Amino acid sequence: MWDGGYLAWRLYPDYPVMVDGRLEIYGPQKLAALRFATPRDVQRLNAQYRFGVILLNPTFHAPELIAWMRQQPRWRMVYADVSGVLFVRIGPDGSPPWPAVDVNAPGFLPPNDAPRTSLDVLREKTRIRLIAALGLEERALAEGKAILERE
Repeated sequence: MWDGGYLAWRLYPDYPVMVDGRLEIYGPQKLAALRFATPRDVQRLNAQYRFGVILLNPTFHAPELIAWMRQQPRWRMVYADVSGVLFVRIGPDGSPPWPAVDVNAPGFLPPNDAPRTSLDVLREKTRIRLIAALGLEERALAEGKAILERE
């Protein structure tokens, strides 16, 4: 919902957006029906709407859901940072419309070396949860340790 307005503008007509920030249009019942937190929720909604892309927010969606999506053979992760993880459906020809993210690339999720603010604590927590969800447990532990040592 947070990014739906931008995505509606950027991806239309190839990818219609399921929901955006216009709460007055959807209403609380519709928003509750569209909320997903578990793989079962994603499967239920995907069966109904046949998603082309799924954007998960690592702050609000559980790391287990991100990890589960990454394991799905019909989906590819094509973007990831602390504000969003974007998955696209594999096309009928077996290829995604965009290249997959290489989570082992040296520049993937570079650390934030700027002076810390109170908001950075949430970002650091989200970053470590995301790194762990992507199967990079050793890196997540090392970054968590480095944060603790800085304090």
